[in-house]
Amino acid sequence: MWDSIDPAILAQLPRQSANGAVANGLPPPGRTDWAGAIRALERFRREYAEDDWDGQGAVAVSGELIDSAAALAAALERQGVTAPTWTLPGPDGSVSYSWDLGAGATAEIEVTGPTSAEVVVLASDRPAGHWVLGPGATAR
Repeated sequence: MWDSIDPAILAQLPRQSANGAVANGLPPPGRTDWAGAIRALERFRREYAEDDWDGQGAVAVSGELIDSAAALAAALERQGVTAPTWTLPGPDGSVSYSWDLGAGATAEIEVTGPTSAEVVVLASDRPAGHWVLGPGATAR
């Protein structure tokens, strides 16, 4: 399902050039590779599998959602998107990939369900972008 992401949305995410450098945006210090993002997901599977994993009522991150986030990572890597700066669990049971694009610009994909995700891009040089991926997806 993730292999059919709209090319216009993919164009908003940081891309790698043929030599591995980021083609748009600045590569953040200590940038991880996609294998690092997958290792983070596997850690989430172990450490965040039960409700209240943060001691403040956070919802468990389901194995099904982690599998979907891993499939999304593989699809993004195939499309030449550079690995995220951070891979994070959300208190609502979601998983986010976040990129620091430099100059205060950021991009984030939050996997909110096994077949759904939201993309948000914030930059000072263009209007904010928000897209929903998955069945019945729309741009906002």
